[in-house]
Amino acid sequence: MTEIVVLDMYMGEKNSLDYLARMLEIGGAPVIVLTGKPNPQLQRRAIQCGASAVVLKVDPAERLLQEIERAHNKRLAGDSA
Repeated sequence: MTEIVVLDMYMGEKNSLDYLARMLEIGGAPVIVLTGKPNPQLQRRAIQCGASAVVLKVDPAERLLQEIERAHNKRLAGDSA
């Protein structure tokens, strides 16, 4: 079972939001979206689509680790949102 998914916002010609809802439906694992393009509108949309968090690639690595830990703790508590 997948515990947590870290998904790049842009994968080729599509963005990960095209896959996010389906991934959550199939696997139920929390999804953290990673992006190199700070786009507040897409970041809000990712959260609305069910992402646990959006982390910028320029953020310190600790930020990604914090979001992974937060998502993991929520999952353990029974809340994967």
